[in-house]
Amino acid sequence: MLPEFRNDRNLENFYNMMDNFFNDKKTTFNIDVKENDDNYTVFAELPGLKKENIELDFKNDILKIKVNNNVVNEEKNENYIRKEINNYNMTRSIRLINVDNGNIEASYEDGILKINLAKSKESKTTKIEIK
Repeated sequence: MLPEFRNDRNLENFYNMMDNFFNDKKTTFNIDVKENDDNYTVFAELPGLKKENIELDFKNDILKIKVNNNVVNEEKNENYIRKEINNYNMTRSIRLINVDNGNIEASYEDGILKINLAKSKESKTTKIEIK
């Protein structure tokens, strides 16, 4: 049986470091994660997208943010000197424990995706007296 590392910040930092090392900045997007006693707040930097191109799901303590940007280019015979606007898909996954699955809200404004995830009330730490 493997040990539980659910609350180990060092392990989480290691995974983030590995994620940053192996993901080229052109194939991922920046995120910030804040935590307080009652909730997590995740901010994702996604400029130039429509909210219809962003997909969110939360399952097994993992928040997955998926972006599908399908640029429609109907110009078939244009001679581009430089073409950098392309279709792309990006995904980020973040492990967040003790989340109340029924109390997650998201908004998207000015290129910033904001996700509020309330913590589950029954998952709070309780001191246990040893008899």
